[in-house]
Amino acid sequence: MFNYCKMERMTVSAIVYAVVAAMSAEQWVMGDWKPIADWAQCAEMAKPGIIFELRNADGQSMYSSCETIVPALPVGWKSPPKEFRPVRQPPPQHSSPMPPPNPDDRGSTK
Repeated sequence: MFNYCKMERMTVSAIVYAVVAAMSAEQWVMGDWKPIADWAQCAEMAKPGIIFELRNADGQSMYSSCETIVPALPVGWKSPPKEFRPVRQPPPQHSSPMPPPNPDDRGSTK
């Protein structure tokens, strides 16, 4: 999975990033699938760092915190969620900084 000789020259943060990137989504799973009829039980499973994966009959997944009612369906879902499970919330991913403004656009009134 990893080239350990290559890792000796990497910084600790680069190694951590490489390990996290190599992990499959299954390693974040914390529980078995439960029927969506039991969604009210998510409050008992909710803890800091835990979110819920919801899956429909078509195999589409979405992630949500524990809400009072089942979250609204994402665009493109043709069937409602049928099951859910608790999963660890993945670490945040930082985006690239915004590019500086274009000097040619200053003062324009478009």
